[in-house]
Amino acid sequence: MNRTLTTFAFVFGTSSLLLVDSAIKGGVILAVAACVAVLLRRDSAATRHLVWFVAIVAMLVVPVFSALLPQWQVLPAWAAIPKGSPTTVTPVSSEELPKQFQASLPQRVGPVESKVPPKISVRPFAADTIEQQNFDPVQESHRINPESNNLQWSWLGMLPVLWSIGFALLILRLMAARWMLWSNERRGTVIAMSWRPNDNGNTECHKSDRRIVIAFNDAHRQLGVRHQVRLLIHSERTIPVIWGIVRFRLLLPESARQWSGEQLRSVLLHELAHIKRRDTIVQLLAQIACALHWFNPLVWFAAWRLHVERERACDDLVLEQGVRASAYAEHLLNVATKLSVARWTSACGLAMASHSPLESRLHAILSDRLNRRKV
Repeated sequence: MNRTLTTFAFVFGTSSLLLVDSAIKGGVILAVAACVAVLLRRDSAATRHLVWFVAIVAMLVVPVFSALLPQWQVLPAWAAIPKGSPTTVTPVSSEELPKQFQASLPQRVGPVESKVPPKISVRPFAADTIEQQNFDPVQESHRINPESNNLQWSWLGMLPVLWSIGFALLILRLMAARWMLWSNERRGTVIAMSWRPNDNGNTECHKSDRRIVIAFNDAHRQLGVRHQVRLLIHSERTIPVIWGIVRFRLLLPESARQWSGEQLRSVLLHELAHIKRRDTIVQLLAQIACALHWFNPLVWFAAWRLHVERERACDDLVLEQGVRASAYAEHLLNVATKLSVARWTSACGLAMASHSPLESRLHAILSDRLNRRKV
């Protein structure tokens, strides 16, 4: 029982040190990424997005490297992650001890005649006698004080527990967001299915949706998207959102049936640009990094900057397709003010607009001095 408790304490203590070690390394990596992004402020948004994406991927592999490469630790020697079992003690000979310890060692006792009959080879109290004769002050000094052991458990043992609670809550939030998107997909109406850039898609649809389907196929072909995309119409007034890793879904509100052809083209180009740039995969990795390092505020800042640069990069891609900047800014403002984002769906889906970075996005769209090139 004591060995089991000691093993659990060792595992939790090692996990605590691993969390602290990963947090320090991750903070350094994100600080370097922030400095690089500032130096590239005159470059394109796609380039800065790549910088933050590399930082997020590094945050995912830092705990693995910290566990597999103990020599790559930044903690001091007294807080290093132990390599072996906590109960292993290296024996030390009496000649290697200092003189003050050698004086305290018991003298060797010569053989004493035993009156025990020769047939009896082991005495019941032999273990106690051997323990007294093999007394070692070095081993005695390495014994852990129970009070300090309890204190160490209270501080180091609670860190993995708190981390597990936060990680579980964020993973549940991610699963809830995916379930809500799946629920919206069930309640939506599929009006088009696009497979390849040279495929005209499904043109068998209602007469009122034919204009949307034609614009969708044109945008799909213009961007050269090589993935299957399912276009849906939802009855609620939700902001256009796209999600999926292998099979993609694009959800439009019912009010899209009254949009002009130019607005339809702008919205569809923006949403399909996320698929062309693999932004849904990047979003999933960012959410996993936030779940693993939820206690680190720099990770949340990096995920926010990743979101900002991602939307600006998609805006630049839309403007490269010949959409007028003034018209696109007007369409973006109408979508953000007249429609609402579904709750929690931002964890899995990519909405076209949100209220937080909207002003800066409009300034970036209307500016003529920004660099809009690719990476």
